[in-house]
Amino acid sequence: MKSLIPHFIQEKVLERQWHGSLNAYVMFIDLSGFTSLTETLMKKGNQGAEELSLILNEIFEPLVGFVYERGGFIPHFAGDSFFALFPNADPQSGRCFLDAAAMAVEFFQKRSFSFGGFLIGLKIGLSHGEVEWGIAGHATYGFYFKGAPIDQSAACQDKAKDKNYPIVLDNPALLRLTDLALDATEFEPGFFSLAPPSSNLRAKRKETVLPPLQREVMLSFLPQEVVEFQQRGEFRTVVSVFLAFDGVKERRILNRLINVLLEQITTFSGYLKEFDFGDKGSLVSCFFGAPVSFENNDNRALEFIYSLRQELHELMETYGVKFRAGATMGMAYTGIVGGKERCQYAMVGNRVNLAARLMASARWGEVLVDGEISKNRHFIFQHHGDIQYKGIEGNIPTYRLETRSGEQAQAYSGPLISRDAELNKLLDFASPLFLKRPAGVAFVFGEAGIGKSRLSYETRKEIAEKQDVMWAYCPADQILRKPFNPFTYFLKNYFGQSSEEQASRNLERFESRYQNLYERLANVPGIDAQGLRDELARTKSVLGALVGIVYLDSVWEQLDARGRYQNTIQAVVNLFCCEALLQPLVIELEDAHWIDENSQELVVEFLRQITRFPMLLLVTSRFNDDGSHPPIFEISLSRAAHIPKLEIDLNALQSNFVRQFAENRLNGKITSEFLDLLLRSTNSNPFYLEQLPGVF
Repeated sequence: MKSLIPHFIQEKVLERQWHGSLNAYVMFIDLSGFTSLTETLMKKGNQGAEELSLILNEIFEPLVGFVYERGGFIPHFAGDSFFALFPNADPQSGRCFLDAAAMAVEFFQKRSFSFGGFLIGLKIGLSHGEVEWGIAGHATYGFYFKGAPIDQSAACQDKAKDKNYPIVLDNPALLRLTDLALDATEFEPGFFSLAPPSSNLRAKRKETVLPPLQREVMLSFLPQEVVEFQQRGEFRTVVSVFLAFDGVKERRILNRLINVLLEQITTFSGYLKEFDFGDKGSLVSCFFGAPVSFENNDNRALEFIYSLRQELHELMETYGVKFRAGATMGMAYTGIVGGKERCQYAMVGNRVNLAARLMASARWGEVLVDGEISKNRHFIFQHHGDIQYKGIEGNIPTYRLETRSGEQAQAYSGPLISRDAELNKLLDFASPLFLKRPAGVAFVFGEAGIGKSRLSYETRKEIAEKQDVMWAYCPADQILRKPFNPFTYFLKNYFGQSSEEQASRNLERFESRYQNLYERLANVPGIDAQGLRDELARTKSVLGALVGIVYLDSVWEQLDARGRYQNTIQAVVNLFCCEALLQPLVIELEDAHWIDENSQELVVEFLRQITRFPMLLLVTSRFNDDGSHPPIFEISLSRAAHIPKLEIDLNALQSNFVRQFAENRLNGKITSEFLDLLLRSTNSNPFYLEQLPGVF
């Protein structure tokens, strides 16, 4: 079992201690040259990853060993740096602390700072004082170490410029070590350059006896995929997110912040690498795409940031907590970094460093991203400028995250190709809406990227040209499988809710949209209209709660958990019926293969009402792995033979349509050889064909 958390933390967990402090010497070790090393070896692919893994082990294993054999331990690694704590346990602690630093310098000097043919720089900062530690979380834990000595040790290493004397210490460390007669020279107030102590003066080596780490304890801090990681390091596409926080002045606020971060990173299946309270402030580094990757890693990362902003709203409003973020997507080395006594699953690379630079450049409240992230169609970005960042080559196109797109992306170009028959089937099936009659349930099945969303878009456009309809876009989400998520997504857009707005403005928008619907129903004669209007009034607080608006002493406030569940279904279905009474309604349930159980129950209830009003339920879904249709609402529909049903399977494009598609995209004729290349490389999938201008 790898040592993926500090043994100190396991000890405290087993003792049920969650917070404390220790008097310790602090060593900060910073290594330079990793970016060029990684970028060079990345060009070699798998072979380069193996070479990089060997070099990293060659560097880190001895450094980690020096720390542990001299009685220290490493809380965490931060890319090409780490800090170590040496508890002030006995009179020899100071000497052991200095020995570890001196041994690191000697090791690098013997190698002439060369590893694998690459020059790696070394800087060491030393300090001493009281270090605070803590463990927070519920289902998942996080740990942290913070305090002035950590900040100071980082500041010291930043001032270590001389290759021959790469050790700098501050006043607290020097005062603590005065009895050792150090050769220290003050080069600016409070900072001293230290000549490495002679090896003849070293303390006796301490025996490193570490208790085995328990799997259950590690799983309470880390994803199972990290704990069980056995593969070699590799280069892979990773989304890096760096977050900085300010205004976290009390431990209880810090614990709440950590709880929110852990809950959100779990929700979006990311990897929270560490909480770093060092020289750059309160930082958190998160990654999406490693060790587990999904096809929408960028979307997961953006949803994580967006949701985090909402979840932290109370802390920001009440306690003045602020945060900013930077996010990038690109290739990085991923794998285990460290030694046998302490290691970490880490990411190393230029794009990882850029995310940290973007975060540092952002103003409080801002989220800056690179060009790759800005291509995400589910969010809106503003060009922030082409900016030069420290340690990054060239001017980097930088974008500011504005908000989530209110509707599905409509960035389609060119004519619809090879789907005319399917489009006509859908339009024919929807035709009862034009007569203010129910249409039924239409399913569109197909693999990822095959064109389901494009077909829905074209259907919506064609229907809108013939009939004034309301289109309710309800996307199920692989990430946010929260109860009723497709419908809360719709409701937030329907009522104009935004996490960027003040609560008073969101309330105003909710009241305005609600009142407009309520008054329009008053002008519709008949018992159906009156019943729907009464139910709309009764469930107003339920609809409000679903978008984050709470009315005191309301129906919602008085309901228990079961009552809230049942009334949520009733409120949403009633809202759909209200709108359908005023004009035909199309509910687009996108990616239904990811629908949560609560939303399925809501759809089942909706199906009981679908034949009462002019409504169409349009469902898009992938196939099962074996190519069959997933059983979406199958039982409910089998019991409701009176509900019209349509099923459409979208398959790969035929070669003549691939040619037509490519020539349309490239604005010119293509050769047969080029067509063969497209057929092999895209599997005739429209999504990959859409990327043509960016590839050729």
